[in-house]
Amino acid sequence: MNNLIKFLVFVMVFTMSLGLFTPVYAANVALNLGVDSKVDIFDSTYPIENQSSAELALSTAADLYFQYVAAGNFAVGQTISIVATTPLVIASCVAPTTDADQDGTPDGTGAVSGDNYTYTFYAPTTQAAASITLCINVDNSIATAGNYSFIMADDLGDFGGAFLYIGTPGGAANDVYVTATVTSQELEFWIRNAADTADTNACALGTLNTTSVSTCNYALKVRTTATIGYTISWTSDGELDRSGTATIDAIAMNTAVAVGVEGYGVTFTPGANTDGGTCTAQNIWTAAYDDPVSTTAQSLVVCNKANLPAATGATTYIHNMDHQAAIDPATPAGSYDQIVTYYVTAQF
Repeated sequence: MNNLIKFLVFVMVFTMSLGLFTPVYAANVALNLGVDSKVDIFDSTYPIENQSSAELALSTAADLYFQYVAAGNFAVGQTISIVATTPLVIASCVAPTTDADQDGTPDGTGAVSGDNYTYTFYAPTTQAAASITLCINVDNSIATAGNYSFIMADDLGDFGGAFLYIGTPGGAANDVYVTATVTSQELEFWIRNAADTADTNACALGTLNTTSVSTCNYALKVRTTATIGYTISWTSDGELDRSGTATIDAIAMNTAVAVGVEGYGVTFTPGANTDGGTCTAQNIWTAAYDDPVSTTAQSLVVCNKANLPAATGATTYIHNMDHQAAIDPATPAGSYDQIVTYYVTAQF
């Protein structure tokens, strides 16, 4: 009689606590919460916040595992009953439970009658207060999605219950779709010396002569959380010239700067991304950029992933720029200069 009273009181509480009790967990099915392969139906002393839930697809049969901490050991002939809400159809699992206390020794057998599963012990259990685990199969061939309850009682006075959501996992009516937007994004840009040991804004070609090609180089580094990637573009104030009165002519596209031949060009080596993806140099070249003196912005390199190198001191994940110049005997003497400006845009 006392057990019956407890059971009825539980049903009343369980019915009023629709949003709290969700401890059922299914095996071998896709679960929205990604928890373990077993479900918990605990007795009334177990904290609700430790329970887990599961979702099954419509018209799919699946094994469910019910687990709870028993009040003590079971004797021969004692039972555990689980009742499923109609119209759920329950059956025995492919591998039905025969060792409820999981001590390695078979101790009982389960039987299904309608929506009721009863496990009867034919041997006493040995693991006092151990986790009792029972398996039943649910054939959820139902017309509508929703929450379906299971209630459990045993001969030791334990009772409990759980909900199983049947519908479309991930799109369930009892799911909460949590979203967030991050608007604070990071975009930083450095022009560094070739060794990436210091910032620089100078590239000195030195004194040009007819017997060698003069070079200067530096590195471009971008740090950004932009998941879609970023683009580096550049422009200049015009030719490498002597205050507008003489110029060192830019070489033709993909033509190397040669000793003894007046020419000015730039070679570029794209780096890599810390987050993978690719960085692709724009305007196909082999030895020199096609327009090192353009006064309109030109796309230099496009990277399709975020890039998060160390702020300083890193010698990887940088793009290398190499300016080259040569003269011939007819090149006018004087001081030549050019200003190159870089722009970085990111796609968040």
